[in-house]
Amino acid sequence: SASSHLQSALHCRRHVQAQAAAAAAELPSSPPADNPFLRVVLPTAMALLLCNMDRICLSIAIIPMSVEFGWPTSMQGVIQSAFLYGYMATQLLGGTLADKHGGKLVMAAGIAWFSVASLVLPLALTPAVMAAGYAVPLMLAARFAVGFGEGVALPSMNNLVASYFPKESKARALGMCFS
Repeated sequence: SASSHLQSALHCRRHVQAQAAAAAAELPSSPPADNPFLRVVLPTAMALLLCNMDRICLSIAIIPMSVEFGWPTSMQGVIQSAFLYGYMATQLLGGTLADKHGGKLVMAAGIAWFSVASLVLPLALTPAVMAAGYAVPLMLAARFAVGFGEGVALPSMNNLVASYFPKESKARALGMCFS
């Protein structure tokens, strides 16, 4: 069923989230003297991978979920777009916070936020919530909250690269973070 597919995807994502959060927490608070590509780029790339996985999971799971719960295609789009609204809400805020508190802290907080928000999604599909008619509003809130947490990722990444890399290496570091 769609619920079991979603549960499997969430289990996989939680494992990667834990690894990415641990890697982000290990970033130094001052520029390291050793290889910043391993200390900054690798954990940041893992965090971005986690963000992308999180976006893709529901894009795949929404199709069987819609069949199971009888949602029209338009509802699929509404649920998917809730993520975007949350994401857009934190782009400027994420950059401001990363400049003030550092990309490491903001990235770690964003990962923690969207990880907790991701745990709400399966609750929206429980029989009690479905019977009460709150499944769609709770899913919308959960996806908005996930996007809200992920919106700080790119500004945090840019802050980290700007802080840890000399001018001649920044573009390469950003490219490595994205790949």
